[in-house]
Amino acid sequence: MTLLLMLFACGPQAPEPPTEPFSVELPNGGCSLDPYPWVAPERLGEIVSVEYLPDASFSAASLDALLILGGLGVLTPVPNGTQVYRVRYITQDRGEIVEATSLMGFPDVGTPTEYPTLLWVRPTVGFSDACALSGRGFEEQLGQTLLAAHGFAVVAPDLLGMNGTGEPSTFLHPYIVPEPTAVAALDAIRAMWRLADSESAVMAMPTPQTVLWGASEGGFGAIWADRYGTAYLPELDIRAVVASVPPTDLLGIAEGSLVEYTDATDGFVAVLTSSHDWYRSEVPLSAVLTDEDPGFLASSVEAFLGSTCDEEPAPDPTAAATAVSDLFRADFIDAVLNDDWAGFEDARCMIERGTLTSTEVPRGSDAPVLYQVSEKDELVLGYVGRAHAPQLCDAGYVLEYLECAGADHETGAGLTLPYQLEWVKDRLAGVPLADPCVISAPIDCEQFGVVIP
Repeated sequence: MTLLLMLFACGPQAPEPPTEPFSVELPNGGCSLDPYPWVAPERLGEIVSVEYLPDASFSAASLDALLILGGLGVLTPVPNGTQVYRVRYITQDRGEIVEATSLMGFPDVGTPTEYPTLLWVRPTVGFSDACALSGRGFEEQLGQTLLAAHGFAVVAPDLLGMNGTGEPSTFLHPYIVPEPTAVAALDAIRAMWRLADSESAVMAMPTPQTVLWGASEGGFGAIWADRYGTAYLPELDIRAVVASVPPTDLLGIAEGSLVEYTDATDGFVAVLTSSHDWYRSEVPLSAVLTDEDPGFLASSVEAFLGSTCDEEPAPDPTAAATAVSDLFRADFIDAVLNDDWAGFEDARCMIERGTLTSTEVPRGSDAPVLYQVSEKDELVLGYVGRAHAPQLCDAGYVLEYLECAGADHETGAGLTLPYQLEWVKDRLAGVPLADPCVISAPIDCEQFGVVIP
């Protein structure tokens, strides 16, 4: 299942940085954070360290064998072998220079050859350094390898708060928070372009033509990278966005997560906790989360999230929960369900800023979006995604809507991988969407040929 989820022309070198001064006009901070000046781009994407990963680099034949074993034989044969690197690079967070890590994968070719840039934003695997995919085994690093083998120069960032190499992060991963997600991902593209220019063994030259792609939290990251897009990284030429099971309507998910206890309820705890940390909220978490025996949730949830991939993680304060009221205060539940957030304005602000139809950030591109929903998704709530799709169309998005009948969160993302890949290739070839913004009925996504083990 990990494999399932992780899964034209310019000059011969990566895009040059702009010569004009950096004057991005994008709102930043918000809620409890005052606005701050953006860090200028001179150091953004600068490479701190680089390491070739032979165990994550494959010949075409070896990768074909792995894909067949993983139920993805429909994606074989791949046209290329791959080269994969682990990179630590410079980005920014809340107006300060910070370091982040990423995997980068290239088709293994013998002569300089151009390939589109592809940002692969990984799904949720945890919230701390120990969860960073760039620091784990190759079986968890195959997303960028698969896509590189199919003809892309791929960057797969760990995102902030999850360093896979070098010095540890000093803060919790800002889970489902737009600004740090988009900014660190776009700076990872800058770093990948630098690596392609500087690493003599890399013959795959990324062009400005760019695909933004991800599932779950990765779908959130892809569609927000599109939102910040060319305003933050003017060299981008965004041609396609794939957002598979993405949480695009946090307000809708917040309401749905408090109606009945599902995976979305636990997920909303994580969203509020990480947002509270990133926005440096002065309102205590205990204003919205329970903090009484036996859970002590508000007091312990951040420690748990920060240790989720450790050999001995902190106790899970949600483990014994069976009802929404075990996790959230009654007055907060009533406020959300009655759409009267008086007294909870700080929480409302953070959730609104993570909702695509209520953000102040202008769209960075007009690229078409493949918006994939799973009918039985209990994490980002399939019915919320279905309801939000026409609102996104009204806001100017050019969507192709795809809903998998009977699929849950993970299954839908995996079953549609072959379709996602062909869809991207069509967009790069200039094929227009046949029926944009038609919210069609759910379909049987097993037709795409993926075999779920």
